[in-house]
Order: sequence, then structure tokens, then C-alpha cells
Amino acid sequence: MVLTSRTVEALVTALRRKDKAATVFAIESKVPWGGRPEIDVDGRRTQVREARSPLRLREVLHEARGNDDLVILTDLDSRAFGRENLAKVALRRIEPVQPWPVVRLLFGVASVDPRLVRHAWMAERLLSAQQSDRVIPGGTLDLETAWGIVLASFGLRSARPSDEEFLEAAATPAFALSYKGLPPEGREELKCVIQDSLDRLGTTILSVVERGLGDQVLAAGLVAQCLFEVHDSYALPVRGAFAERFGVRGIDGVVASRWASAVRKVISRADSAAMASRVRAQADAILVDDLDGEAVAHASADLPTGLAQRVRAVAECVERALSRAPDEHDLAELRGAVERVQQHVMGAAHGDGDRASMAARLVRGLSQQHSVPAGLEQAVRTPTTAAGSTVPGSPCVTASRCRRFGAHSSRLLRALPRSARSSMTASRQRPSRLRCRRATSSESNTSLRGWSRRLRKRGPSR
Repeated sequence: MVLTSRTVEALVTALRRKDKAATVFAIESKVPWGGRPEIDVDGRRTQVREARSPLRLREVLHEARGNDDLVILTDLDSRAFGRENLAKVALRRIEPVQPWPVVRLLFGVASVDPRLVRHAWMAERLLSAQQSDRVIPGGTLDLETAWGIVLASFGLRSARPSDEEFLEAAATPAFALSYKGLPPEGREELKCVIQDSLDRLGTTILSVVERGLGDQVLAAGLVAQCLFEVHDSYALPVRGAFAERFGVRGIDGVVASRWASAVRKVISRADSAAMASRVRAQADAILVDDLDGEAVAHASADLPTGLAQRVRAVAECVERALSRAPDEHDLAELRGAVERVQQHVMGAAHGDGDRASMAARLVRGLSQQHSVPAGLEQAVRTPTTAAGSTVPGSPCVTASRCRRFGAHSSRLLRALPRSARSSMTASRQRPSRLRCRRATSSESNTSLRGWSRRLRKRGPSR
């Protein structure tokens, strides 16, 4: 076992518990010391010296050290070390360095779970645990408790974390550093433990961290769900590029959906608005720039490009509806496009959902214009009979028709963009006392077409 500063500190702490008066400690070591010549052990400065021969041992013991403690690292046996020298060290013996006995001493337990003995790397991780994690009730260090202590260095609070807890920890530099410090067998055993509690999602996230892309693991979750929401053939190359980039071959829609759900829980907290914007922008860049997957962005209810494409779809539906008399199919298609904008998480924040809804109401109103006068003048000149049919050329007008037109045209006017309303009202120069500033049918169509073209070109509001 290679000694490190933390291992020596842990061993000295354990020996001092049994021999409180000791200031000199002899520790067996067959490997040259690569640490600092002075370390701090429980607030006491301690000098570390190597003694590979009896002569060097005498020199070390006679060096002036003031009030400092002394640790002697030696490969001498007890006979070569000398009986009188053993009398000067803690417990009158050279302490052997075996990982699990040291852990047992350090944690103050009588026994260690036999399943832990084969995890030699874990003993070293336990020796480097924070002091607060070294209190073990019950006198036995079991497997789950040991894993809980090890995973605490990864930023996890338990050996069985939730999806969002594990994902949030995996996105931190500390997690990547701890994972990189594990030996190969430690990584494999960690994957087994995480898979037991989180199934395939846990191993998928670990694969991303292993690629060195832990800082992108949140954004990757949003991209993954977007890719698996699309079932057309053009999404397959993008999925392949995603799997190659993040090392996550074999995931499916279930894992992708669960991954994205955990991401949303992490970024939807009240104190992480800035992080949410950063993660969405990062995911957008990965999909569009790195994976060349702009064609599938419309499937995402999280990414900015997905919102832009959904808004453009509304504008295209509006323009098609205005190019001909819209039927029920056109209106249903428009309703579906509007609902997709409203379902996007950024739609409400930017007001695009409200604008799309107003555009849909405008189109529905224009589709019913055969039963509604196109202007106040037409309302006056085209009354209805008792049966509801029009009487062309008649000078009379019913009060109900005027009220119906007024309510309808007000809704249309409010639905238009402000610039369209201004240009429409400014162009109306009616000398009558009943001067009307409401849009006619043809003006509404023209303004809405212009608005839809600008919307398709500009994308959603930022």
C-alpha cells in the first residue's frame, strides 16, 4: 500500500487514541515517501522522516524537533529497529500498514463487513473521508454505510440518491474530480452501485462524466429527449452523433424522458433562473451546432430553436388560411400549432403563446366573415330580415347587428400587432359622425399576412 499524507494522518490519529502520551510513531513502509516533510495531524505539527537503516534511525531520533511530533517510516524489522528504540514509539511497536485494519482503528469499530474486504481501493477513500463522516454507530462498518461515506466525496447525501440529486452532483467539477481519482475497479463497482438505485439512467450519466463532459450532462438530457421524441428516419443520424459524442450508446426514449425530467427539476428551482437559461442555451448549441440537428428541434419543449420553429409553424398556418377560405382542417391545424407554442416552457415567458392564440382567434373570426359585416358602412347598408337573411341595398340596420360587429371587430383589432393597428386606423379617413377605426376584412387579411411573414422570418420574441 502506497502511503499518502492522508493515510499517515489517519494512522497517527488512530494510534494516538490508544496511546495519548505518544509523540513518536513508527510506521512500516517499503515504498519511498513522496509526501511533504511536515504534516498537520489533529492540529499538531508532525515531522515525517524515513529510516531505512539503523544508522539513519539513530540520526532521526536525535534530531532536534522542539514540540513537533515525529513519524518514522521504516522497512526495518523489530530486531533491526532495536528494543530501546521501540520503547520510544507509540504502543512500542512498528505499526503495519494494512488498509482495513487502519480503517477499523480510525472509525473506532470492532468489525468491518466482510463484503468490504475485497474493495482495497475503498479503504483508501474511507481514510480520506471528512472527519464528520467518521462516526459509525453500532460498532460495525457495513457495506451501505461505507458506500455512503465514499459517495459523500462525490457530493451525494446517501448511497441511494434520487434522479435529480445524482444528476445535479454529476454536473459539478468535484464529482468529475472524484470519479477521475478512482481506479478502474472502483469505477466499475461504483457503476454497479448506482445502477442498483437508478437503473440505466445512472450508468448513462456516469458515461457522460467518463467522457469528460460532466459540465454538459444537464444540457445533454434535454437534447436526448428531443431526439427520441422524433421517430422519423432523419433523426437517426443525429441520434448516432449524440451517442458517439457522449458515449451513451443503447439508450432509448424511456431513459431520455427520465433524464430530461430530472434536468427540469434541477433547473426549475426558484434560485436557478440563470442556470436554466444557461442550460437551455447550451443544449440548443449542442443540438444545432455540434450535432447538426436543427431539423428535429421542433420536438423540444425546452430549447429556444424549438420555440422558434413552433412559432414559425403558427405563422405558416395563418398565411395558408388567409390564402384561401379556411376550412375546418385549416383551423384544426392552426389550433394544434398554437397549442404546441403554448406547451413550450419559454412560450409564456416571452408572450409568444398569447400572440399565437390571438392570431388563431383572428383567423377564426375572418373565417366567419360571411355572417359578420366587414365594416360599419356595410352593417348599416345590409340589414337582416326577421328570418336572418340579408336585404341588399336596404338603408335600415338592426341594433343587434351593430353590437355583433362591434364586438367582433374589436377582438380582431386587438389581436393584430400594434404597428398594424396604427397603420390601419391612420388610413381610415371617414367623414361620417359614426367614423369607424376598425379594420375591414381585406385590411385584416393584408396586415395579418404581413405579420405572419415577419414572424416566420424573425422567430420568437427574445
